[in-house]
Amino acid sequence: MTDAPDDDAIGADDLPADSPEELTGPPGSTVFSLDRRPAAGLYLLAWLLTVGGIAVTFIGIQTAPGLPRLLVLVGLVVLALGLATSAGYQILARAARPPEAYRGPSPVLLFFLVVVLVNLFGGVISVVTGGSGLEVERPDVFLVGLLIQVAAYVAAIVVFVIAPRALSWRDLTGTVRRSASALIGDAANAAGVMLPVTIVALIVGSIAALLAGATPPQVVPLPQTLGDTLLDAVGAVVLAPLGEELFFRGFALTAWRRDLGDRAALIRSSLFFALVHILNVQAAPGELDVALRSALVLLVVLLPVGFVLGWLFLRRGLAASVTGHMTYNGIVFGLLLLSSMLPAPTG
Repeated sequence: MTDAPDDDAIGADDLPADSPEELTGPPGSTVFSLDRRPAAGLYLLAWLLTVGGIAVTFIGIQTAPGLPRLLVLVGLVVLALGLATSAGYQILARAARPPEAYRGPSPVLLFFLVVVLVNLFGGVISVVTGGSGLEVERPDVFLVGLLIQVAAYVAAIVVFVIAPRALSWRDLTGTVRRSASALIGDAANAAGVMLPVTIVALIVGSIAALLAGATPPQVVPLPQTLGDTLLDAVGAVVLAPLGEELFFRGFALTAWRRDLGDRAALIRSSLFFALVHILNVQAAPGELDVALRSALVLLVVLLPVGFVLGWLFLRRGLAASVTGHMTYNGIVFGLLLLSSMLPAPTG
């Protein structure tokens, strides 16, 4: 029996290939089973820490201000330990898979670990400074938040993917060793491809926004000075593409490609990329419908963008997808600057 495609549930696809549960049970029926599961104690510990961390964090968020800030931090620490333990369990459970299959933790699982780590560092900063962590709409805080995010992406990949040799850095770059001139050519080609794609995506997104009566969330703070503009540009046009392409294309697309093939992995990674960005949409009290419409607009724009970036990665490697992402973000950031300079409409 060949290995089943990578399943993103904690502990899924970890039973022996001849397990009766895997052959006869419905999908996911063995997720909570300890029978014949390798490292069953580690698996159980992962679930206990994860569920416990979620519970403590939720209680801290729902309680009145004061102690809950520390309670939330405790919950995030426990949750991070749970997700890290889950990743470690998946590495052990998938170690017997063939060399050509992906033998590391689920990309979805590692993404949520990164989210928890970023929020944990933001909470620590909030406690230390007495501020509101990384949610302040300031260019300097925006840049610091992105630096922490990129560091978390790299750390998660190094610890749970590179160190256990699930993938190599060469796998993550998507290419064999190439000359500088070839890489420059890849980058130029990617920029040329993304220019019309970005224009079309923004036009379609604008039409979708008008039809839905929604406005996509603004994740880049409006700059007030030249220094603010430079900070925003470094964060939005350089750091964000580097971190996201390393994770979503270099890691996630490559991992799924090992088990699913190019086409299915490209579709899955594109959906993953688009859905993750919907997390930026926040619903104000009583305005859930507005948030849902904004999320739909984001999905309409980012799904094709993610697909093209994945296609660039498959054809020309990480340098091309990073350059394509920088091109997209650069155009969007330029339009943001332009709109901020226009006079406000008068009633």
